Amino acid sequence: MANRVILVYPKSGVYDAVIKDLPLSLLYVASVIHTKGYEVKIIDQRVEFDWKEKLINELRKNPACVGVSAMTGAPIKYALDISRIVKLNSPVPVVWGGIHPTIMPQQTLEDDLVDIVVRGEGELVFYDLAEAIIHNRPLGTVKGISYKHNGEITHNVCADIVDLDSLPDLPYELIDISNYSREGYDERVVSVLTSRGCPHNCAFCYAPALSGRRWRKVGLDASIKSLELVINRFNPGYICILDDDFFIDLARAKSIIFEIHKKKWNVKFDFRGVRIDDLFRMDSEMLSLLEKIGTRNLHIGAESGSQRMLDLMRKGIKVEQTLSVNRKLSNFTSLHPTYNFFSGLPTETEDDIF
Repeated sequence: MANRVILVYPKSGVYDAVIKDLPLSLLYVASVIHTKGYEVKIIDQRVEFDWKEKLINELRKNPACVGVSAMTGAPIKYALDISRIVKLNSPVPVVWGGIHPTIMPQQTLEDDLVDIVVRGEGELVFYDLAEAIIHNRPLGTVKGISYKHNGEITHNVCADIVDLDSLPDLPYELIDISNYSREGYDERVVSVLTSRGCPHNCAFCYAPALSGRRWRKVGLDASIKSLELVINRFNPGYICILDDDFFIDLARAKSIIFEIHKKKWNVKFDFRGVRIDDLFRMDSEMLSLLEKIGTRNLHIGAESGSQRMLDLMRKGIKVEQTLSVNRKLSNFTSLHPTYNFFSGLPTETEDDIF
């Protein structure tokens, strides 16, 4: 058995027609184990039409295991297809990680195609797991996994929290950047994370279950370094900050944005995780600074125009705040707000919608 692992990213369904972002989850998982000397092969089902042939060929090289990232919804079907190909061609363990198996490890492992689940953050856990497999150590010694043994499902103790500033640079050399694009963007778009988790308790969101309402930040220097790395390596036209909630600590956010402004990079910025109450707290200086660094799109969770529905989903904002924020943003014409709304939630009426 070689010091080699395969990581596979499944299709996302109709979403793939609009956005094919970098497989950040796999790059993060690969970061530690790659630094430790393992050969890592990333296969992305969304962009590699010959993924099946590549997977079978890699299985012939006797890897320690195959890791599959899985979100709830359509990706599960594709992740099962990938797992089935592995089982038909190799005895190596199939390891699932990501949001869905983390939240539902018992259900995931009840499927015969899945052998092991990595719960939560996988950088250190996946490396420890690969070492246990290669050196034939009991899986019970690996924190942060669930697995099957003698027909029984076992859930080990949770892994220790990862120190985000201690993680190595992402191994971008494992992917081909030209495969990734977003509909409606002529420029190259690269996504970056500068924090993990969210302290809020929205009923519709995976974050409370995944992170325990804990928000953890990457330090200022490390955040700027990760941005500089992708700019120097890929020369993107856009950088999308994919944090669940980048602006929760406005002082930190302002420090990062100020450092970006000093760099005078020729790049535009998108921010995905933007809450109404964060924008409500922002002053004109902060919004002006966002304009100065080339921010174009703010993806904002308004969720509903009904206070009853907002309270039901535990959003923690007021309709009046959304209206106030929209008026405020009208003074900053370079910032393009995009509001996310839900419809069809239980008990919702036409009055709630309109």
